Amino acid sequence: MLDRVGGALVDERERLELKAIEMLKEPKRLVQPEPVDHAWWDDGSGVYSIG
Repeated sequence: MLDRVGGALVDERERLELKAIEMLKEPKRLVQPEPVDHAWWDDGSGVYSIG
């Protein structure tokens, strides 16, 4: 069971790394129409981070 979970985590990490590489290859996807210095709120819980 643990082996399967570990394997799934490795697969997920590899998938995320590939996605990040694809995003770096396509900078047009990262262009934001609004400024980055605003706050992102977390689903009304009051938790936010300044980006």
